[in-house]
Amino acid sequence: MYNIDFYMNYFMYIFVFCLLSAFTNLPKYIRKAIVHKYGLNNSLFIEQIVEPLIETTVESKVETVVEKYEDKYVTKFKTFSSDYFFTEEELCLESEKIIQLMCEFEKNLSQELDDIKHKICKIESIFELWPTSEGCINKLTKYFDIKDEYNDDPDDYDLEELYNDLKNDYTKYQKELKKIEQIDIPEQELKDKAHLYILDKKLDGYINNYVLESTPLGNIYMRYNHNKKSFEYFSNNTIPYRYLETVCRKYVMTFRCKSLFVDIEDELNKAQIKDDELKKESELKKENELKKEKDNNQPKNVLVNFKNYNKETKKEQNIPTNKGNKSSLPPQMKVNLPILNTKGEKQLLKENANRYTWEGRVANLSLLKTVDRKMVDKNYALSFADFKQMQQNKR
Repeated sequence: MYNIDFYMNYFMYIFVFCLLSAFTNLPKYIRKAIVHKYGLNNSLFIEQIVEPLIETTVESKVETVVEKYEDKYVTKFKTFSSDYFFTEEELCLESEKIIQLMCEFEKNLSQELDDIKHKICKIESIFELWPTSEGCINKLTKYFDIKDEYNDDPDDYDLEELYNDLKNDYTKYQKELKKIEQIDIPEQELKDKAHLYILDKKLDGYINNYVLESTPLGNIYMRYNHNKKSFEYFSNNTIPYRYLETVCRKYVMTFRCKSLFVDIEDELNKAQIKDDELKKESELKKENELKKEKDNNQPKNVLVNFKNYNKETKKEQNIPTNKGNKSSLPPQMKVNLPILNTKGEKQLLKENANRYTWEGRVANLSLLKTVDRKMVDKNYALSFADFKQMQQNKR
Protein backbone atom coordinates (compact mmCIF):
# COMPACT_ATOMS: atom_id res chain seq x y z
CA MET A 1 0.00 0.00 0.00
CA TYR A 2 1.42 3.41 -1.07
CA ASN A 3 2.08 6.25 1.38
CA ILE A 4 0.03 9.25 0.20
CA ASP A 5 1.87 11.70 2.50
CA PHE A 6 5.19 10.72 0.98
CA TYR A 7 4.01 11.55 -2.55
CA MET A 8 2.36 14.77 -1.39
CA ASN A 9 5.62 15.93 0.19
CA TYR A 10 7.58 14.85 -2.88
CA PHE A 11 5.42 16.90 -5.26
CA MET A 12 5.51 19.80 -2.79
CA TYR A 13 9.33 19.71 -2.84
CA ILE A 14 9.29 19.89 -6.63
CA PHE A 15 6.83 22.79 -6.56
CA VAL A 16 8.90 24.79 -4.08
CA PHE A 17 12.13 24.04 -5.99
CA CYS A 18 10.60 25.33 -9.25
CA LEU A 19 9.21 28.34 -7.41
CA LEU A 20 12.60 29.22 -5.94
CA SER A 21 14.32 28.70 -9.29
CA ALA A 22 11.88 31.02 -11.06
CA PHE A 23 12.16 33.78 -8.45
CA THR A 24 15.84 33.68 -7.60
CA ASN A 25 15.91 37.48 -7.26
CA LEU A 26 13.62 37.33 -4.22
CA PRO A 27 15.21 38.26 -0.91
CA LYS A 28 16.64 35.44 1.14
CA TYR A 29 14.18 35.75 4.02
CA ILE A 30 11.19 35.50 1.65
CA ARG A 31 12.52 32.32 0.09
CA LYS A 32 13.04 30.76 3.50
CA ALA A 33 9.54 31.80 4.49
CA ILE A 34 8.14 29.98 1.43
CA VAL A 35 9.89 26.79 2.55
CA HIS A 36 8.59 26.96 6.12
CA LYS A 37 5.08 28.02 5.00
CA TYR A 38 4.51 24.67 3.34
CA GLY A 39 5.90 22.77 6.31
CA LEU A 40 8.98 21.54 4.45
CA ASN A 41 11.10 20.98 7.52
CA ASN A 42 12.87 17.99 6.06
CA SER A 43 16.53 18.55 6.94
CA LEU A 44 17.84 16.66 3.90
CA PHE A 45 15.69 18.72 1.56
CA ILE A 46 16.84 21.98 3.14
CA GLU A 47 20.53 21.03 3.28
CA GLN A 48 20.83 19.46 -0.19
CA ILE A 49 18.42 21.56 -2.29
CA VAL A 50 17.21 24.76 -0.61
CA GLU A 51 20.42 26.04 1.04
CA PRO A 52 22.70 25.52 -2.02
CA LEU A 53 20.12 27.27 -4.19
CA ILE A 54 19.96 30.22 -1.81
CA GLU A 55 23.75 30.49 -1.58
CA THR A 56 24.35 30.35 -5.34
CA THR A 57 21.73 32.92 -6.30
CA VAL A 58 22.79 36.56 -6.52
CA GLU A 59 20.72 38.78 -4.27
CA SER A 60 21.75 42.02 -6.00
CA LYS A 61 22.36 42.58 -9.67
CA VAL A 62 26.07 42.62 -10.50
CA GLU A 63 27.07 44.99 -13.25
CA THR A 64 28.67 43.03 -16.10
CA VAL A 65 31.90 44.56 -17.40
CA VAL A 66 31.57 45.13 -21.15
CA GLU A 67 34.84 44.98 -23.08
CA LYS A 68 35.64 48.09 -25.09
CA TYR A 69 35.62 47.59 -28.82
CA GLU A 70 39.12 49.04 -29.18
CA ASP A 71 40.40 46.25 -26.87
CA LYS A 72 38.71 43.47 -28.82
CA TYR A 73 41.79 41.80 -30.37
CA VAL A 74 44.54 43.15 -28.11
CA THR A 75 45.13 39.96 -26.09
CA LYS A 76 45.19 37.68 -29.12
CA PHE A 77 47.35 40.14 -31.05
CA LYS A 78 50.11 40.18 -28.42
CA THR A 79 50.53 36.40 -28.57
CA PHE A 80 50.24 36.22 -32.37
CA SER A 81 53.33 35.34 -34.42
CA SER A 82 55.10 38.13 -36.33
CA ASP A 83 56.32 35.84 -39.11
CA TYR A 84 54.83 36.02 -42.59
CA PHE A 85 53.19 32.97 -44.11
CA PHE A 86 54.50 31.94 -47.54
CA THR A 87 52.97 29.38 -49.87
CA GLU A 88 54.97 26.63 -51.56
CA GLU A 89 54.85 28.53 -54.84
CA GLU A 90 56.30 31.65 -53.18
CA LEU A 91 59.06 29.60 -51.53
CA CYS A 92 59.97 28.08 -54.90
CA LEU A 93 60.12 31.54 -56.46
CA GLU A 94 62.37 32.68 -53.61
CA SER A 95 64.83 29.83 -54.21
CA GLU A 96 64.84 30.59 -57.95
CA LYS A 97 65.51 34.25 -57.18
CA ILE A 98 68.47 33.29 -54.97
CA ILE A 99 70.02 31.27 -57.81
CA GLN A 100 69.43 34.15 -60.22
CA LEU A 101 71.09 36.68 -57.89
CA MET A 102 74.07 34.39 -57.35
CA CYS A 103 74.56 33.98 -61.10
CA GLU A 104 74.36 37.75 -61.62
CA PHE A 105 76.84 38.35 -58.80
CA GLU A 106 79.35 35.87 -60.24
CA LYS A 107 78.92 37.35 -63.72
CA ASN A 108 79.54 40.91 -62.50
CA LEU A 109 82.51 39.76 -60.44
CA SER A 110 84.11 37.99 -63.39
CA GLN A 111 83.48 41.05 -65.56
CA GLU A 112 85.31 43.28 -63.07
CA LEU A 113 88.20 40.82 -62.98
CA ASP A 114 88.45 40.80 -66.75
CA ASP A 115 88.40 44.61 -66.91
CA ILE A 116 91.17 45.01 -64.34
CA LYS A 117 93.30 42.29 -65.91
CA HIS A 118 92.90 43.97 -69.29
CA LYS A 119 94.09 47.31 -67.83
CA ILE A 120 97.06 45.61 -66.15
CA CYS A 121 98.03 43.96 -69.46
CA LYS A 122 97.96 47.35 -71.19
CA ILE A 123 100.27 48.86 -68.59
CA GLU A 124 102.64 45.89 -68.70
CA SER A 125 102.89 46.19 -72.48
CA ILE A 126 104.02 49.82 -72.03
CA PHE A 127 106.56 48.77 -69.41
CA GLU A 128 108.12 46.31 -71.86
CA LEU A 129 108.70 49.05 -74.47
CA TRP A 130 109.93 51.71 -72.05
CA PRO A 131 111.98 53.93 -72.10
CA THR A 132 112.43 55.00 -75.73
CA SER A 133 110.45 53.88 -78.70
CA GLU A 134 107.71 55.34 -80.81
CA GLY A 135 105.43 52.45 -79.96
CA CYS A 136 105.86 53.10 -76.22
CA ILE A 137 105.05 56.80 -76.62
CA ASN A 138 101.99 56.00 -78.73
CA LYS A 139 100.67 53.52 -76.19
CA LEU A 140 101.46 55.86 -73.29
CA THR A 141 99.65 58.83 -74.83
CA LYS A 142 96.81 56.61 -75.94
CA TYR A 143 96.46 55.21 -72.41
CA PHE A 144 96.08 58.71 -70.94
CA ASP A 145 93.94 59.79 -73.94
CA ILE A 146 96.27 62.67 -74.91
CA LYS A 147 97.57 61.37 -78.23
CA ASP A 148 96.33 64.27 -80.37
CA GLU A 149 97.44 66.91 -77.88
CA TYR A 150 100.90 65.33 -77.61
CA ASN A 151 101.33 65.20 -81.40
CA ASP A 152 100.47 68.90 -81.68
CA ASP A 153 102.93 70.03 -79.02
CA PRO A 154 105.16 67.29 -77.44
CA ASP A 155 107.08 69.83 -75.34
CA ASP A 156 104.06 70.45 -73.12
CA TYR A 157 104.20 66.91 -71.68
CA ASP A 158 106.78 65.27 -69.48
CA LEU A 159 107.06 61.57 -70.35
CA GLU A 160 108.81 60.72 -67.06
CA GLU A 161 105.90 62.18 -65.11
CA LEU A 162 103.40 60.24 -67.22
CA TYR A 163 105.41 57.09 -66.64
CA ASN A 164 105.28 57.62 -62.84
CA ASP A 165 101.51 58.11 -63.04
CA LEU A 166 101.35 54.85 -64.99
CA LYS A 167 103.21 53.07 -62.18
CA ASN A 168 100.74 54.43 -59.63
CA ASP A 169 97.84 53.11 -61.70
CA TYR A 170 99.56 49.74 -61.94
CA THR A 171 99.93 49.39 -58.16
CA LYS A 172 96.32 50.54 -57.69
CA TYR A 173 94.97 47.92 -60.12
CA GLN A 174 97.09 45.22 -58.51
CA LYS A 175 95.52 45.97 -55.13
CA GLU A 176 92.03 45.98 -56.61
CA LEU A 177 92.73 42.66 -58.30
CA LYS A 178 93.73 41.06 -55.00
CA LYS A 179 90.62 42.39 -53.27
CA ILE A 180 88.30 41.05 -55.97
CA GLU A 181 90.00 37.65 -55.97
CA GLN A 182 89.41 37.38 -52.21
CA ILE A 183 85.70 38.21 -52.44
CA ASP A 184 83.35 35.38 -51.55
CA ILE A 185 79.74 35.09 -52.62
CA PRO A 186 77.62 36.79 -49.89
CA GLU A 187 75.01 34.05 -49.65
CA GLN A 188 73.14 35.52 -46.69
CA GLU A 189 72.93 38.96 -48.30
CA LEU A 190 71.59 37.47 -51.54
CA LYS A 191 69.07 35.37 -49.59
CA ASP A 192 67.85 38.51 -47.81
CA LYS A 193 67.45 40.30 -51.15
CA ALA A 194 65.49 37.38 -52.57
CA HIS A 195 63.31 37.29 -49.46
CA LEU A 196 62.56 41.01 -49.74
CA TYR A 197 61.74 40.58 -53.42
CA ILE A 198 59.18 37.83 -52.69
CA LEU A 199 57.82 39.77 -49.73
CA ASP A 200 57.24 42.87 -51.89
CA LYS A 201 55.38 40.77 -54.44
CA LYS A 202 53.28 39.24 -51.67
CA LEU A 203 52.45 42.62 -50.15
CA ASP A 204 51.50 43.96 -53.59
CA GLY A 205 48.82 41.26 -53.72
CA TYR A 206 47.29 42.33 -50.40
CA ILE A 207 45.31 45.00 -52.20
CA ASN A 208 42.98 42.14 -53.21
CA ASN A 209 42.70 40.82 -49.63
CA TYR A 210 39.77 42.28 -47.71
CA VAL A 211 38.54 41.85 -44.17
CA LEU A 212 35.02 42.71 -43.00
CA GLU A 213 34.50 43.94 -39.46
CA SER A 214 31.40 45.17 -37.68
CA THR A 215 32.17 48.19 -35.48
CA PRO A 216 29.88 50.23 -33.20
CA LEU A 217 29.71 52.78 -36.05
CA GLY A 218 28.97 50.37 -38.88
CA ASN A 219 30.69 47.83 -41.10
CA ILE A 220 34.20 48.34 -42.48
CA TYR A 221 35.97 46.69 -45.40
CA MET A 222 39.74 47.02 -45.09
CA ARG A 223 42.67 46.18 -47.37
CA TYR A 224 46.38 47.04 -47.53
CA ASN A 225 47.92 49.13 -50.32
CA HIS A 226 51.65 48.42 -50.44
CA ASN A 227 52.37 51.22 -52.92
CA LYS A 228 50.90 53.84 -50.58
CA LYS A 229 52.04 52.02 -47.40
CA SER A 230 48.54 52.59 -46.08
CA PHE A 231 45.54 50.57 -44.90
CA GLU A 232 42.57 51.54 -47.06
CA TYR A 233 39.00 51.11 -45.84
CA PHE A 234 35.43 51.53 -47.05
CA SER A 235 32.70 52.67 -44.65
CA ASN A 236 29.49 54.65 -44.66
CA ASN A 237 30.36 56.58 -41.48
CA THR A 238 33.31 58.46 -40.03
CA ILE A 239 35.40 55.94 -38.09
CA PRO A 240 37.72 57.09 -35.27
CA TYR A 241 41.37 56.10 -35.26
CA ARG A 242 41.03 53.75 -32.26
CA TYR A 243 38.39 51.66 -34.10
CA LEU A 244 40.55 51.51 -37.21
CA GLU A 245 43.39 50.13 -35.08
CA THR A 246 41.11 47.28 -33.97
CA VAL A 247 40.10 46.43 -37.55
CA CYS A 248 43.75 46.59 -38.58
CA ARG A 249 44.69 44.07 -35.87
CA LYS A 250 42.10 41.69 -37.27
CA TYR A 251 43.46 42.23 -40.79
CA VAL A 252 47.11 41.47 -39.96
CA MET A 253 46.12 38.40 -37.95
CA THR A 254 43.82 37.11 -40.70
CA PHE A 255 46.47 37.36 -43.41
CA ARG A 256 49.48 36.69 -41.12
CA CYS A 257 51.27 39.97 -41.67
CA LYS A 258 51.62 41.29 -38.10
CA SER A 259 54.86 43.08 -38.99
CA LEU A 260 52.86 45.63 -41.01
CA PHE A 261 51.13 46.82 -37.85
CA VAL A 262 52.82 49.54 -35.81
CA ASP A 263 52.14 48.98 -32.12
CA ILE A 264 51.59 52.30 -30.37
CA GLU A 265 52.83 51.00 -27.01
CA ASP A 266 56.14 49.92 -28.52
CA GLU A 267 56.53 53.27 -30.27
CA LEU A 268 55.82 55.16 -27.06
CA ASN A 269 58.40 53.05 -25.21
CA LYS A 270 60.97 53.81 -27.92
CA ALA A 271 60.11 57.51 -27.73
CA GLN A 272 60.44 57.42 -23.93
CA ILE A 273 63.87 55.77 -24.12
CA LYS A 274 65.00 58.29 -26.72
CA ASP A 275 63.69 61.17 -24.63
CA ASP A 276 65.54 59.87 -21.55
CA GLU A 277 68.77 59.64 -23.52
CA LEU A 278 68.38 63.21 -24.76
CA LYS A 279 67.76 64.41 -21.21
CA LYS A 280 70.93 62.69 -20.01
CA GLU A 281 72.94 64.26 -22.83
CA SER A 282 71.57 67.73 -22.08
CA GLU A 283 72.34 67.33 -18.38
CA LEU A 284 75.92 66.31 -19.15
CA LYS A 285 76.32 69.32 -21.46
CA LYS A 286 75.04 71.65 -18.75
CA GLU A 287 77.45 70.17 -16.22
CA ASN A 288 80.38 70.60 -18.62
CA GLU A 289 79.37 74.19 -19.37
CA LEU A 290 79.15 75.02 -15.66
CA LYS A 291 82.60 73.56 -15.08
CA LYS A 292 84.03 75.64 -17.93
CA GLU A 293 82.40 78.79 -16.56
CA LYS A 294 83.85 78.15 -13.11
CA ASP A 295 87.30 77.57 -14.57
CA ASN A 296 87.09 80.75 -16.67
CA ASN A 297 85.85 82.88 -13.75
CA GLN A 298 88.79 81.95 -11.53
CA PRO A 299 91.48 84.75 -11.81
CA LYS A 300 94.88 83.51 -12.94
CA ASN A 301 96.71 86.64 -11.75
CA VAL A 302 95.22 88.76 -8.95
CA LEU A 303 97.27 91.86 -9.79
CA VAL A 304 96.21 91.93 -13.43
CA ASN A 305 92.49 91.07 -13.34
CA PHE A 306 90.22 93.93 -12.25
CA LYS A 307 86.47 93.92 -11.77
CA ASN A 308 84.21 95.99 -14.02
CA TYR A 309 81.69 97.73 -11.78
CA ASN A 310 80.02 99.87 -14.44
CA LYS A 311 79.30 97.13 -16.99
CA GLU A 312 76.59 94.59 -16.61
CA THR A 313 76.81 91.20 -18.22
CA LYS A 314 74.00 89.59 -20.06
CA LYS A 315 73.50 87.13 -17.22
CA GLU A 316 73.06 89.95 -14.68
CA GLN A 317 70.52 91.69 -16.91
CA ASN A 318 68.42 88.48 -17.17
CA ILE A 319 67.16 89.32 -20.65
CA PRO A 320 64.44 86.82 -21.59
CA THR A 321 65.14 84.93 -24.81
CA ASN A 322 61.75 83.26 -25.40
CA LYS A 323 58.59 85.35 -25.31
CA GLY A 324 56.29 82.40 -25.01
CA ASN A 325 55.90 78.67 -25.55
CA LYS A 326 53.79 78.59 -28.65
CA SER A 327 53.13 75.22 -30.21
CA SER A 328 54.39 75.11 -33.79
CA LEU A 329 53.42 71.50 -34.51
CA PRO A 330 51.20 71.01 -37.56
CA PRO A 331 47.90 69.10 -37.19
CA GLN A 332 49.39 66.02 -38.90
CA MET A 333 52.02 65.77 -36.15
CA LYS A 334 49.56 66.46 -33.33
CA VAL A 335 47.47 63.46 -34.37
CA ASN A 336 50.35 61.15 -33.40
CA LEU A 337 50.61 62.60 -29.89
CA PRO A 338 49.23 60.64 -26.91
CA ILE A 339 46.57 61.98 -24.55
CA LEU A 340 47.36 65.52 -23.45
CA ASN A 341 48.81 65.94 -20.01
CA THR A 342 46.96 68.55 -17.94
CA LYS A 343 50.13 69.29 -15.94
CA GLY A 344 51.83 70.67 -19.03
CA GLU A 345 54.56 68.05 -19.13
CA LYS A 346 56.50 67.34 -22.30
CA GLN A 347 54.66 65.07 -24.72
CA LEU A 348 56.22 62.05 -26.43
CA LEU A 349 56.09 62.06 -30.22
CA LYS A 350 55.93 58.69 -31.98
CA GLU A 351 58.18 58.26 -34.99
CA ASN A 352 55.88 55.71 -36.68
CA ALA A 353 52.14 55.17 -36.78
CA ASN A 354 49.66 53.20 -38.84
CA ARG A 355 48.29 55.11 -41.79
CA TYR A 356 44.63 54.76 -42.83
CA THR A 357 42.96 56.06 -45.98
CA TRP A 358 39.21 56.28 -46.55
CA GLU A 359 38.38 55.10 -50.08
CA GLY A 360 34.64 55.81 -50.05
CA ARG A 361 31.35 54.27 -49.06
CA VAL A 362 30.70 50.54 -49.04
CA ALA A 363 28.63 50.91 -52.23
CA ASN A 364 31.78 52.07 -54.06
CA LEU A 365 33.60 48.83 -53.22
CA SER A 366 33.94 46.40 -56.13
CA LEU A 367 35.17 43.04 -54.86
CA LEU A 368 34.93 41.36 -58.26
CA LYS A 369 37.90 42.19 -60.50
CA THR A 370 37.66 42.35 -64.28
CA VAL A 371 39.91 39.76 -65.88
CA ASP A 372 42.09 40.88 -68.77
CA ARG A 373 41.09 38.56 -71.58
CA LYS A 374 44.41 39.09 -73.34
CA MET A 375 46.16 37.40 -70.44
CA VAL A 376 43.87 34.36 -70.66
CA ASP A 377 43.39 34.02 -74.42
CA LYS A 378 46.43 34.98 -76.52
CA ASN A 379 44.41 34.89 -79.73
CA TYR A 380 42.25 37.74 -78.40
CA ALA A 381 45.18 40.14 -78.77
CA LEU A 382 45.84 39.18 -82.39
CA SER A 383 45.24 41.74 -85.08
CA PHE A 384 43.67 40.81 -88.45
CA ALA A 385 47.07 41.03 -90.17
CA ASP A 386 48.60 38.63 -87.64
CA PHE A 387 45.68 36.23 -88.04
CA LYS A 388 46.04 36.31 -91.83
CA GLN A 389 49.78 35.68 -91.51
CA MET A 390 49.10 32.65 -89.30
CA GLN A 391 46.69 31.22 -91.87
CA GLN A 392 49.29 31.60 -94.62
CA ASN A 393 51.95 29.91 -92.48
CA LYS A 394 49.66 26.95 -91.92
CA ARG A 395 49.28 26.49 -95.68
